[in-house]
Formats: sequence, C-alpha cells, structure tokens
Amino acid sequence: MECRSEDADPLLVARVREGDVDASLILWRRHCETALTWAGKHVADRDDAALVVRRAFARVMSEIAADHDPVMPFLLYLCATVEDEAGAAPGEKTSDLSLVRAFGKLRGSYQTVLWYTVVEPLPRATLAVVLDREQTDLRVHARQAVSRLRAEWVAETVADRSVPDSCAWLLLRVDAYQAGMLGQLSEQRYERHLRGCGWCVTMIDALGNLLDVLRSVVLPQAADGSHALLDPEPAEEPTTTIC
Repeated sequence: MECRSEDADPLLVARVREGDVDASLILWRRHCETALTWAGKHVADRDDAALVVRRAFARVMSEIAADHDPVMPFLLYLCATVEDEAGAAPGEKTSDLSLVRAFGKLRGSYQTVLWYTVVEPLPRATLAVVLDREQTDLRVHARQAVSRLRAEWVAETVADRSVPDSCAWLLLRVDAYQAGMLGQLSEQRYERHLRGCGWCVTMIDALGNLLDVLRSVVLPQAADGSHALLDPEPAEEPTTTIC
C-alpha cells in the first residue's frame, strides 16, 4: 500500500518528536507485523515476541520524543531495539551479517539515502527534505554512499578470520582489476585464483549487485518467504492483531 509523501517514516518521526500521537499510531500499524517477524527470530513464543515488540516500540517512541534516537532509518532502529529487548546474543543477531555490519558503520546521512532509495523508496522531493539537501545533490550523495558501503563490506569480509588469505588478497583488488590497474603478475594471480574459487566469484557478483544484496539481507523474511518489510500493508482499522 503506497503511502503519501507526508506520511513517509522520517516525516512521521519528526511529528512524533513534536508530540503527535497519530504519527505514532501510523508507525505502529505500518511496522508492528514486521517487528514481530523480526522478534520471532530470537523469541520462540509468539506471545513473548509480541511483548518484546511492544516494549521495543514504546522505548523507541520515548527516545524519539526525548531526542535520544540515533540518526538512522526508523525501521532499522526499531528492529535493532527489538533485538536488544529480546536479549539476542551477538552471535545470534541477524544484524551480524557482514554487509549489515558494514551498513551500520556508515554515517547517518549515507544510511538514510541508501535505505530510502533502495529498501523503502521515497519520492526524491521527500528525501531531499529529510536529508536537507537539494534534489540535484541526492544522486551524488547516493553514489558516495554506495562506494563507502562497498569499501566497508570488503573490509568487514577480509577481516573475517575464516576467509582465506588468498581470497582476502583478491577482494582487496577487485576494483583495481576491473579498472585495469593491476600489474601483469597480480592480474595473472587474480584470474588464476578466480578460475578455481567459486566463493570469490559469488562475492564479486554480489559486489556488482550491491544494492540488491543489501535490500535482501536487511529485510526480515516472513513465514511465507516474502519480505514483510517491503509490503507492510497497514490495517485500515485496528484489528485483533497479536501486536
């Protein structure tokens, strides 16, 4: 269900900051089922998961009202708070995926421009208001954000001790290879390794489709395999939902 520009999450958050209860209700209806799906990754009992979601949402609203919320997309903030309320151990968190860790290292404006152009797209005019930028600057800012995310993801990946040194060596040279800037011996080594390493082939493909990969890994999957975050379908009227 497409929302109006004035009902985009960042603008609703601004209204919550001003004490608008209706804005809080819209955010709740839009995202409670997604948050429940997220909580279900860490809490087996659905009633307990629903309690975690209610606590997390109340905490988020309180922090927004007090100007203590981080500069990040609302749903990402809500899901991180759900994880915290669920007491998820670091090794169990969905957000421990290397790409999501890399995304979390980006500064707030980069997270925002990527989230609201890739995950939950907003009209360019609305996003310009949210980021306090000219619309003509958004494309440049988005390209910078993608470049920074790519670099952070490579850094996160090669820092993983389970990644062989030879694979780390290759990943650190993907951009140089594609730009034709490797020396002859390095280029030969690169191509020789790539012919025998399916994992590196997959990683290079993922780097080339970075935004599609980001969109897929940050979205909590519903039980039917769909991504609930993309189509929250808020209820027109309050229903007997467990949220």
